[in-house]
Amino acid sequence: MSISRQDGAAQPGAGDLVADYLMLRDLLPAVRPDSVDEFLWRLDDRLFGLEPSLWLERLNQRPIVEWFSFFYYSYFFIAFTYMLVVIWLIRPGRLTSEFALGTLIVFCVGQLGYLAVPGHGPSLYLESQFQGPVDGGFFWGCVVATTRST
Repeated sequence: MSISRQDGAAQPGAGDLVADYLMLRDLLPAVRPDSVDEFLWRLDDRLFGLEPSLWLERLNQRPIVEWFSFFYYSYFFIAFTYMLVVIWLIRPGRLTSEFALGTLIVFCVGQLGYLAVPGHGPSLYLESQFQGPVDGGFFWGCVVATTRST
């Protein structure tokens, strides 16, 4: 944990959360070396009658891929900015405590989700069924680099 306030109170910063997220690349294979991709694929097929990512492949056009990739990747920037505002610009009190507790709960539940349901996703599991690679640009490359490292 980093010291993030002038009063010396130790609070997690956005950098700590990102570092913890990226730490999963080493931790996840040690804790859960298996993958539940087949189960998830069968669940999608049962719920939707098809694999949604294969159906959505028709939207594989660079402007659309970049649009969604930009907002997916901007999660880190948004989290950092929001954390920065709460930690540095708002006086410590009940609201900041509730924010910290809520952030911690959401983050921990998300991390536990990665551990409970490890998977590589349909882009790798069903790679042979796609017509071609995703037609992305800069932001798609950022998303791939970040998600493949975990």
